[in-house]
Amino acid sequence: MKVVPSRGVSGPLGFESGGLACGIKASGKDDLGLVFSRKPAAVAASFTTNRVAAAPIIVAKENLGKTARAVLINSGNANACTGPQGLKDAHRMVSLAADQLKIDRTEVLIASTGIIGAALPMEALESGIKRLETARGELPDLAFSKAIMTTDAFYKQLAVEITLGGQA
Repeated sequence: MKVVPSRGVSGPLGFESGGLACGIKASGKDDLGLVFSRKPAAVAASFTTNRVAAAPIIVAKENLGKTARAVLINSGNANACTGPQGLKDAHRMVSLAADQLKIDRTEVLIASTGIIGAALPMEALESGIKRLETARGELPDLAFSKAIMTTDAFYKQLAVEITLGGQA
């Protein structure tokens, strides 16, 4: 096994990533990230055991199966404690991403991190999701890592390469 510091979430063959600023964060920093697999990929998830679950957790649990193709994450707004509107917005995020990527909505998982109790700025998110397709260009893993940051002092990114059956 070796650490491959120049690659991140899109290191495995068939994966793409990207990130951009869509206007959730007042600072103008990147706040929307995507990891996409060209083919259905095995998926596993770990969720909070708290009785209070944010809308993105509820929707991700609904869509969680044995495979997925996309994970859409926004930062700057957790879409938590937002009631029925938050759930509606979470479902809208999934639908927008699925339409943009031309995949089934059940293949999209979402996550949100940031301020609790504030409604998602859906107009900004809709615009950002429509632009994410073109955000997978130069340094996509770096863009993704920056897009999911909240109060982090620096982005975190690491890939590990292993050899199975003589192939890396």
